[in-house]
Amino acid sequence: MRKLAGLAFSGFMMVAASFFASPASAADCKLTLGAKIGVLPSPNGLLVPVKFGNVNKSLSLQLETASNALTQATVDELNIPVHPIPNFNLVARYNGEEVHKFAIAPLMSLAGLDLKKVEFLLTSKPRVAGTAGELGMAIFQNVDFELDPMHQTFNLFLPDHCPGQVVYWTQAPYGRIPFQRDQAGFVNLLMSLDGKPIRARVSSSGLANIGMNAMRRIFHIDTDSPLLKPANIHTGVAGLPETKVYEFDFKSLAGDGLSITNPEILVYDEPPRPQCQNQAPEPRTSIPGMGVHSVLLEDQCYGGYDVRLSAALLSRLHLYFATKEGMVYATAADAQ
Repeated sequence: MRKLAGLAFSGFMMVAASFFASPASAADCKLTLGAKIGVLPSPNGLLVPVKFGNVNKSLSLQLETASNALTQATVDELNIPVHPIPNFNLVARYNGEEVHKFAIAPLMSLAGLDLKKVEFLLTSKPRVAGTAGELGMAIFQNVDFELDPMHQTFNLFLPDHCPGQVVYWTQAPYGRIPFQRDQAGFVNLLMSLDGKPIRARVSSSGLANIGMNAMRRIFHIDTDSPLLKPANIHTGVAGLPETKVYEFDFKSLAGDGLSITNPEILVYDEPPRPQCQNQAPEPRTSIPGMGVHSVLLEDQCYGGYDVRLSAALLSRLHLYFATKEGMVYATAADAQ
């Protein structure tokens, strides 16, 4: 049986339709606030308060994934309907485990927004202990969102506005970082690392890291390089795989108008594999009523992104994701 790196729902009910009955004209360039959700920082990520019916739960906001997920315990407690994934010859993987079922929550409330028939993969363990599961990025693919963890801000906006007119919280200079959303719903920022173009994925938990395959391709550096120093860190934690981890003296992580000097990005070892972009398209599976896109096979290729940015870095930034522009606007979190 074939194993997939993950799943992302492409047929999610559109959040935008839940709070924008009649789209406003962009002629006046004003932002239209749809919802003030808020986030609660925790040692292992950002928590979003939600309601299933009248029951309050916390879901972790996972910027590096596309899919939603609920734990088996939550589904049992709330008696949420569960369905098998019609995978045929495919095996879905999520958070390191095989996933065979998905749940459809009849009603989930998000800051007063009533979202109907929200789909979740069924997992045995949450990424953040003590939560009911996760919210991924695919559900927000048709709205803009603002994220400022330092001030516990997570807001949704209508995407119909004038390009570039979104940084309302400061008159200070801001960075502009293009991003791409792939067919599976994952968001990758187009940045540079030590002057080399990279695709970076923002993470709301864990440590910043880059795999050895990306190091080989981008910097022509392998495990025998004297520039790599063994890192004094436990593997298998903080988003790092169970493998050797190294330190490397990176000089700069940059986007247009944004530069972070001496970024702390760990390098983890992995066997040589071809780059995913060169692989043939993977077969697709589907769930009735929505599409489920497979991510390219982990055991055949690597990629999708080069660098995973850390929660520590995220906490220092105030970000606005402009969906139609394909642009992230960034300032320091304390910019006024």
